[in-house]
Amino acid sequence: MLTDRENPPTTTERILDATLEVLARSGPRKLSLSDVATTAGVSRPTL
Repeated sequence: MLTDRENPPTTTERILDATLEVLARSGPRKLSLSDVATTAGVSRPTL
């Protein structure tokens, strides 16, 4: 059986984690899709 350490996070998980990180850092008024994409390591169209 594979553990979480052996399974890299999915793109969806990375985006959700990045969204929470950017929200905590910038707040909801300054939330930027570009910041989320950069933090998640994906392109903006992927969002």
